Amino acid sequence: MIRSGFMMLIMLCLGLDVQAEKLRILFIGNSYTYVQNMPEILRQMADDKGHELEIEQETPGGKNFEFHWNAGRAAEKMRTGNFDVVVFQNQSFEPVGDPDNMMEYGKLLAAEADKAGARKLFYLTMAYKDKVKWMNGDSDEAKRGVALLPEMLGRLTASYSKLARSTKSEVAPVGIAWKQAYDAVPGIELHRSDNSHPSETGAYLTALVFYATIYGEKPDGMPGTITVSTKRKGKTQETVIEVDNKTRQALEQIAWKTCREFNL
Repeated sequence: MIRSGFMMLIMLCLGLDVQAEKLRILFIGNSYTYVQNMPEILRQMADDKGHELEIEQETPGGKNFEFHWNAGRAAEKMRTGNFDVVVFQNQSFEPVGDPDNMMEYGKLLAAEADKAGARKLFYLTMAYKDKVKWMNGDSDEAKRGVALLPEMLGRLTASYSKLARSTKSEVAPVGIAWKQAYDAVPGIELHRSDNSHPSETGAYLTALVFYATIYGEKPDGMPGTITVSTKRKGKTQETVIEVDNKTRQALEQIAWKTCREFNL
């Protein structure tokens, strides 16, 4: 992969076309990655623009960095998979409620990506839209969750940014782009009814942010209709994701502007 990056640099200097260069990406996370098969949306967007992506996932539901480290499967894939890019996505609330645990195991995982020579991206996830199921009731955990909810995006941003700085990694600022979209696009619904997971439109915006982050180019004129297949627990479901032109153009602009401003 280091050799591949060196060859890409030479090709860029010579003015040669490098769009056909295939990238292998490993997503390590949970349902925030696999719901709506966001990586496949990204792959199809890249293909539409002449980029070739090969994607694998290690994304069991609800898991955090600690689980991924102890289970060993993510590290094994990084060691043997010859990936160019590794994306790390933590459990949704741990960066808010227990950032120290996130830091400890996020650093261990990032070190494995370094050993493999892969580019490292942290997926800065979205805040809940409102209270989620585990926040109901009178338990101390539920009460603490409700109390921290207004600070969720700020704490997510701080935790992922700190971890990225400490591991010399990059950040895909998905949660910030979602906030910008909610502010700028009336009536848009990026969350599912559970106030947590991405809707089809939410997954589309997330993929736009990853495209802008990975390729450093504006996601412009992306396909508004994308068909994805998802397979969980042995069942395959096909979903047609449709985003109208006006919304698509707004989301493309938001994704690009967010990525540029975040990485200044």
